Amino acid sequence: MSSVTIVTFYKVTPIENVSKLKREVERLAFKENLSGTFFATSQGINTTLAGNQKGLERLINLLTDSFLIKGIDPTWTGAFKTPFKRLKIRIKDKLLPLKGNFNIFDLRGRHVDPEHWNKLLEDPEFIVLDVRNEYETRIGTFKNSLIPSTKHFTDLPEYIHNNKKIFKNKKIAMFCTGGIRCEIASSFTCSCNEPNPLWSTIARCNTSAISVSLSGSSWNRVDRLINELFTEYAGFSVVAPMRMTIPCSTASSNTSCWLRLNR
Repeated sequence: MSSVTIVTFYKVTPIENVSKLKREVERLAFKENLSGTFFATSQGINTTLAGNQKGLERLINLLTDSFLIKGIDPTWTGAFKTPFKRLKIRIKDKLLPLKGNFNIFDLRGRHVDPEHWNKLLEDPEFIVLDVRNEYETRIGTFKNSLIPSTKHFTDLPEYIHNNKKIFKNKKIAMFCTGGIRCEIASSFTCSCNEPNPLWSTIARCNTSAISVSLSGSSWNRVDRLINELFTEYAGFSVVAPMRMTIPCSTASSNTSCWLRLNR
C-alpha cells in the first residue's frame, strides 16, 4: 500500500493577486509538509505535489474557496516514498514561456472525450500534430502523426510558422502529455489564424491522467484502460506526474481531449 499521495493539476484562469496566492499556498504547504513544485502566474496555476492526501485536499480547497479557482481536475497517484526532495513555490510571468501576443483566455476550446477523439483522428481532413518534445515522440505517438521533433516546447511557434503550407485548409488535431502544452499551443495556433484563416478546426488532447499505484497489477490495469480508451496510439507513453514510460500495445493513456472550433 502506498504511503505518499501525489497530485498534479493545472488551471488556466486569471489570477488577480498572484503574490497573495503564493504566500497562502506556501504557508499551507509547509504546514502539511508537502513537497514538489507549484507555479503561480497571472494566467493560472500549474503544480505537482506530494504528501498526505488530506493536506493536498486542503490545498485544493484553499484554491477553490479562497481564490475562486473553479474546475480544478486533479490527477491522483500513490508512491511508497516522495519523489521530490523539497518544496518549490514560484511566481512566473506565464504558465509556459511560449512567445507571441495571444490571449489564452479567449482562444480555448471545449472538452472532447476519448471516443470523439478517436473518431476525429479517422477524419482524413485532419493533421495530427504531436506537440511533445523529441524524446517523448521517439517512444510512441499516434498513427500518422506529424512530428515537429522540437527539443523544447518553445521551439513550436517557429515550426508552425515555417510550415503553414502544410496546415493550410486542414483541420489540426494536437496532443501532448499533461494537457497544458496543448492548451497553450492551440491558443497560439488559433492566434496565427487571424485575420486570414488557414485552418478551420483545432483539437487538442492530453496523454496522461490515469491514476494508478506503481505495482505489477496496476500496470495490467493501465494496459486495459489504455486499449479501452484509444485505438490509434503505438509504442510507449509517458505517464505524468512520475514521468515514467509504460508499454502501450495500440493506444495511449489519454483520458481527456479538447476541441477548438474557430469562430
